[in-house]
Amino acid sequence: MKRIVSSALVVILLFLSLTIISWDNDWADSINSEAALVVNLDTGRILYRKNASTIMYPASLTKILTTLIALENCEDPKNTMVTIPDPVLFHDVNTQGGVTIYLQQGERISLWDLLCATILNSACDAANTVGWYIGGDLETFVDRMNHRAAQLGAKNTHCVNTHGLHNGNHYSTAEDMMLILKEALQHPLFQEIISMSAYTIPKTNLSAPRPLKYTVSLTVETSSFYYPDAKGVKTGFTDEAGRCLATTVTRYDTTYAIVLLGANFARPVSAEQPVNYAFTDAITIAEYLFSNYVKETWIQEKQVITEMPLKDNRDYLLTLKANEDVEVIRNTSDEVACTYHLPETISIKEIQAGKSVGYATVVINGEEVSSFDLLPAGYIVFSDTTLPVRTLEDPPASEQEIFNEPKDEKALFGSLDKPTLILCVTLFLLVLSTLVIISISRSASKTRKPTRYKK
Repeated sequence: MKRIVSSALVVILLFLSLTIISWDNDWADSINSEAALVVNLDTGRILYRKNASTIMYPASLTKILTTLIALENCEDPKNTMVTIPDPVLFHDVNTQGGVTIYLQQGERISLWDLLCATILNSACDAANTVGWYIGGDLETFVDRMNHRAAQLGAKNTHCVNTHGLHNGNHYSTAEDMMLILKEALQHPLFQEIISMSAYTIPKTNLSAPRPLKYTVSLTVETSSFYYPDAKGVKTGFTDEAGRCLATTVTRYDTTYAIVLLGANFARPVSAEQPVNYAFTDAITIAEYLFSNYVKETWIQEKQVITEMPLKDNRDYLLTLKANEDVEVIRNTSDEVACTYHLPETISIKEIQAGKSVGYATVVINGEEVSSFDLLPAGYIVFSDTTLPVRTLEDPPASEQEIFNEPKDEKALFGSLDKPTLILCVTLFLLVLSTLVIISISRSASKTRKPTRYKK
């Protein structure tokens, strides 16, 4: 029987790409950031990377992780009130000149307002207060930050504080920050915070209202860096980290996440040079992708895409379908293929509707970008075209079942009524009797001696 190779390609790859995508040299040279990673959030495909695994200082991008842990550990931050403790909590912030909203000892403020200040205004005193409240103390909270980062697969990240002010032992990579960002984006309250371009903290027992302006200028309409397709997230800056940015951009129902580290090292932002190259890099990347890439449904849910042999019936093949719509982000030159990960054969008894038989991997230019489950769809005839097509609800019998199947009288005599059946049997017996008599008569005549006559 013809063998079905379990890892056969749907589309033969014409070539393997040496990079994630093909970038125009002039375009790539225009990216100022030392490290970058761009991911399409709809498909998971990495579209661009530059020194993405290089250890860098994340600066205030750290606050994404701080906020994530707080949201994971407080069900109702909007109605959770925090009393500001001794100012010693802010010693490192004040020593290093971190951004603050001037929290005061004894002040009562909601955890939600602290989180908004942490993300929107990049307030380091707010970040420390969040860590102190959630962890019980800063040291415990920082341990939780490192533990959570490790859980997310951020193996090259180590935190020593909640805010990202410089410390030689506080580091990450663009890859790791992307993992943290993607997890935070799953949280509805995080999405609510980053959707605001500004926010005002209501007055407290010790403070007048505090207006907060988002540091992500891409979302501020009055900014020269305004980009209507951007949706906030977080900026960062220290002298050692350079300009950093984590953001998302959405157009045509397609969303990209962008992480940039170490911009403006060669050209620091100043009155003479006011350009934040993290912002311009993000805009350049977004425009390139929106102009050159489209999202499409490559395989539809329940679409039959391959088949595999049955262990116990060589006349049929099991057809397999996708468990979901499979979307890809691609340009016109991309080669999209699919590899199957299946057992060589499968027994009919093992097949259940809705139960995965294996999975398939989507490959673009030699790079695995996503996977999906393969579900049983039905049975098609393989070797005998006279056999009927079978459904999952009406599977073919196994060869062993066919061999052991008891013989049915109806299969032999059809649907004859009783009188007709009796007549047929009687005729059969008469014919049989006649044949026996004739046979005996012939045998006797051969053995009889001839009679002699005298003349």
